[in-house]
Amino acid sequence: MIYLISYDLNNPGNDYAPFYKALSTLGAQKILMSRWILKHPKEDIKGLRNHLWKFMDEKDRLLVTSLDKSNLAFKNLMIDINSILDP
Repeated sequence: MIYLISYDLNNPGNDYAPFYKALSTLGAQKILMSRWILKHPKEDIKGLRNHLWKFMDEKDRLLVTSLDKSNLAFKNLMIDINSILDP
């Protein structure tokens, strides 16, 4: 399963290093400033959301959605995601 993780971090004084570490530990890769892509074997989108939310502030925003490469178009991302999208 491929997920897109989008967020707004709304507490500038908060230490978000644990949040970024959680994304990296999962194997997520940054594709835009506040967007990461993750190829993950589990189909547990709510569990993924809950895990990441533990590292965020109550005023932050988080969206985790699944991606289908047949309904995806992109240009000039921060990384080449074709290797992630291909099985």
